[in-house]
Amino acid sequence: MTIRSEWIKAPLGRIEPPKVQVAYKRPMAFGRRCAQLVNSMTRARAVSHGDFRLRQNIPSPRHVIGPLPSLEIAASLPLSLERLWGLKGKRGKMTEQQKKFPEFYVTAPQPCPYLAGRLERKLFTHLTNDKPPELIDRLLTTGFRRSQNIAYVPYCEGCQACVSVRVLVDEFEPNRSMSRITARNRRLVARRIAPEPSSEQYRLFRTYIDARHSDGGMADMSVLDYRMMIEDSVIDTFLTEYREKPEGAMDLAIDQWPLKAVALCDRLTDGISMVYSFYDPAEANASLGTFMILDHIAFARRIGLPHLYLGYWIEGSRKMAYKAKFGPQERLGTDTWERVDPGSSGE
Repeated sequence: MTIRSEWIKAPLGRIEPPKVQVAYKRPMAFGRRCAQLVNSMTRARAVSHGDFRLRQNIPSPRHVIGPLPSLEIAASLPLSLERLWGLKGKRGKMTEQQKKFPEFYVTAPQPCPYLAGRLERKLFTHLTNDKPPELIDRLLTTGFRRSQNIAYVPYCEGCQACVSVRVLVDEFEPNRSMSRITARNRRLVARRIAPEPSSEQYRLFRTYIDARHSDGGMADMSVLDYRMMIEDSVIDTFLTEYREKPEGAMDLAIDQWPLKAVALCDRLTDGISMVYSFYDPAEANASLGTFMILDHIAFARRIGLPHLYLGYWIEGSRKMAYKAKFGPQERLGTDTWERVDPGSSGE
């Protein structure tokens, strides 16, 4: 692997888009490649990485500027992390929070996969064991998403269409359609297990990707890539397997039941975050995607967690429209979570 680098001057004032040349490869393998890049960086250095690819529709630059000034970044993040983390020291002194605040990097613009004619950028930081757990949890409960050991958030110029959403699980009531979906899948049994990949999971994952997202950024994920997606986490992560109970299954162990769906999730201090899920595409009429969300709403309620994080909702995007069905929910505004009830404007 060849890494070419050049020294640049880090911006001192308001953050502007990086003024380095950029080039893209198609997205894939986000967490592993991104972690390799971040590990290769030093302060105020722009790195050209010839083998940098990202997964899950995250832009993949060969040049990334970084790290950016923590205080300037903090002031622009959701829920004003500058205020929440007490980053302003007295009389110019650096606080302990400042010393521990992570370094952030910004990707270069690329076509948005959700809204035609727009460009997207991502702000990301590397999650490591030496970072305070409270800080990582705060990031993931204030608008950041996790892909392996990278936390990222949309950072697009002139666009704030991506809105973090979380379901208020204690108040959630399924509608008639959702109740029918639950009844339709009554033979499925959910099993929460450690984040340990299996060949059976990977076969289902490949079937799902080939049928539903064959032209997407995860289309060429290998067994190793899948393993990294499942295992590479510094927080409390778990898998939920959904297996169908066969007729006459009295003497059959549950791990021998047909595997129909899998969800990768994180357990946060105030909720469960659904990171990624996939299912048997042959079961199109079962609405397994909706069923998994309903099951995790019920699970979060049982264990006393108030929220289920669903990632980003984008008004005008058909791919993201389903998230508005689960209410009441909260959507992250400029400085607070804002409640949206079923039937409200924007759903």
